[in-house]
Amino acid sequence: MIAIMLSSKDFRARDIYIDYSFDNFKFRWDRATEKVYRRWYGKKEEEVHHSNDTFRQAVASGKEITRDEYYGD
Repeated sequence: MIAIMLSSKDFRARDIYIDYSFDNFKFRWDRATEKVYRRWYGKKEEEVHHSNDTFRQAVASGKEITRDEYYGD
């Protein structure tokens, strides 16, 4: 899998949605609140700390997806 190459500018500029299929998670970065949310596939999201190891792995090797894809299951 190719790294998605997100920069700190991306996180300051917009909401970001990431699919981390390795662990069946999706992540959402909310720019306005600067919070990270995690969803198991098909489940409700929960807030996690931005230093969460799985979130950092997803940023490094997950797939950026759309808002619709994040909520789509």
